[in-house]
Amino acid sequence: MRLNNYPPCLKAHDTLGTGPHRDPNSLTILHQDNVGGLQVFVDQQWHSILPNSQAFVVNIGDTFMVSTYTNVE
Repeated sequence: MRLNNYPPCLKAHDTLGTGPHRDPNSLTILHQDNVGGLQVFVDQQWHSILPNSQAFVVNIGDTFMVSTYTNVE
């Protein structure tokens, strides 16, 4: 388990964020504040998630993703 805390940034225009990435772990549990920025990639498009400080975001990471393939002979 890993816990991260990102304190408020006094110069929000100077922040870069983490950039597009995938979560390689099993679960990511995020307690949001009122600052936006969270996006999810669905149907080949990035979608912004409205912040909700009364909720947790639970992301199922790559560990639970199943790849399918067709065996062509």
